[in-house]
Amino acid sequence: MAVGEDNMDLDTAPNGPKEADSTATDSTSNRTAVTENGITIKQPDNKKAPGKHNPKLSIFREVALATAHAYAKDHVQRQLAMVPSDDAENGRRQYFACDLITQSGIAGLQWKRHIGEDIHVTAVEQRDSKQLQDNIKSNGITSSTLPQDPKRPAGMMLPQQGPSQIHLAECDPSALMLLEAFDFVYVDPHKNPSPYFSTLFRNVRNNGVVCIVVPDTMQFARSPHVVRRYFGANCIKTGYMKELAVRIILAALATEAARCNKGMTVLYSITMEDFLLLCVRMVRGPKLADATLQNIGHVLHCRICEERVFYPEVIAPIEDPYSLIQCDCQKNIPGKTGVVLGPLWKGRIFEYPCLTKLAASGKALNLTHAFFVLLQRVMEDCVCDTPPSLVSLKQGLSEELALVVNSTNGESSKTEEDKGLRSGENDFSVKKKSLQEGSKDNDCAVSSKIGDGDVSQRESQLPDASETTVSDSGDIASVDADCAENGGVKRSAPESEVDISPRKLKRLKSINEPAPCFFYNVHSKRLGKEHLPKQQAIIERLRAHGYRCCRTHFEKYAIRTSANLKTLTALLGTGESKVLYVKGNQAETLTAR
Repeated sequence: MAVGEDNMDLDTAPNGPKEADSTATDSTSNRTAVTENGITIKQPDNKKAPGKHNPKLSIFREVALATAHAYAKDHVQRQLAMVPSDDAENGRRQYFACDLITQSGIAGLQWKRHIGEDIHVTAVEQRDSKQLQDNIKSNGITSSTLPQDPKRPAGMMLPQQGPSQIHLAECDPSALMLLEAFDFVYVDPHKNPSPYFSTLFRNVRNNGVVCIVVPDTMQFARSPHVVRRYFGANCIKTGYMKELAVRIILAALATEAARCNKGMTVLYSITMEDFLLLCVRMVRGPKLADATLQNIGHVLHCRICEERVFYPEVIAPIEDPYSLIQCDCQKNIPGKTGVVLGPLWKGRIFEYPCLTKLAASGKALNLTHAFFVLLQRVMEDCVCDTPPSLVSLKQGLSEELALVVNSTNGESSKTEEDKGLRSGENDFSVKKKSLQEGSKDNDCAVSSKIGDGDVSQRESQLPDASETTVSDSGDIASVDADCAENGGVKRSAPESEVDISPRKLKRLKSINEPAPCFFYNVHSKRLGKEHLPKQQAIIERLRAHGYRCCRTHFEKYAIRTSANLKTLTALLGTGESKVLYVKGNQAETLTAR
């Protein structure tokens, strides 16, 4: 069954004007030279040798480079805007980054080459530091040994680096994370990343960013006992396997961060073939850690039609759990048709302001065409709507993206003046409210609450925390109370927040609302029709009926929509819902009436 229009594969996407990866063989040393984003390294020809360069992850390294560039520039701007202080921590100008499992050193060298003196890079290599030192020297960068003292407090100021200098740490990666504190950590393990979770968040600085590469995502489908051992979650093979794997890993990360009294915000989750790239931002505070844990839950999954719903997080058992899921498989087919999967992350897995920063950084760094193609797909997943065009992304920001960023920057600057907080991520909840109440002259600044207690000034640094509260379901939702009820302070809204077209208002609404969790594979036989419409036709039909719908970068023939499976089947005109029921080695086609 063929479905829809094929998306352009990232592997076949043309490279940008800057450069393409190239290889050349060095016969004298039996090493191959590889060039990527202006950095040339030499790697052994033996495929099983440690530190082998993986060309498939070059797009992930570009995304990590854009992330480090965006947040390093924000850090430098904040430091320049601050009043000079004798406090060494407040006067720290450089952005401290760590390539935790450096292998060939290509990721950290790219940061130093393109960001320069604004970033302080530490490369960690425990096994073969000679190869790393050769690669550093061949790119015109000097290396020095990172001073390590167990008696020295973590986070104490390290020596400043020049524009062509890098620190090399020859130690265990987990040991370094206990000794030093960083603003940006990039973890690219050979196999399983879970052994680094326990020490990864111990000394990450407030508002620090952590990027983790997860290889071999197919183990979530073929080895559920391994997933239970690594991440402590129940998992089976499903049609939305990759997003399920993302949410299981994020739940494990949030649990480990909460043990260190830190909250977590997910910036983006990207998949490429059998690899995942997860990026989270950490904030300190026990109340923020508790609010983050409320975004962890379980999913009730039907093994017949693969319909799913989040399981209520209650202490008392639910008498009829099958009444939660909107399918009739349990009535028509005898036996236990549902399973409980998780724990997993049930909050956002994309943050739109971060993606706009990546677009601006991609333009400044002149990254490849494949980077912008991937970023466009992730943006479509984030807003569950039509994404920006590639032309607008390559120009940094389109007109409406610039409107979003400028308006929210104005709101965040007021928050910084009033509360003295750092310039964090843009908040869209107050923006949405002020746009909907454009006829009013005043807007209200509501006080932030989590549960029944007020959030302190230091702990309100979590994105959306200044106007959010925890709902009964555990999600962090917007506070929709009046100014008088919340003790808010009235202030006049800028004219740019009121004078806005309905099209841009709809765009801001789609950005503010979280995208629907999980997706449906329209290539599956569970939709019960031999000849389905094209993928774009399905999306347009669902949008015409008022449902949110878009493609997803997790699967080629999948759509993310707010409609459930019954609604999707009815709108496609498939009549009776046919499902494929497999028992043992025999497959039967059953009809659910």
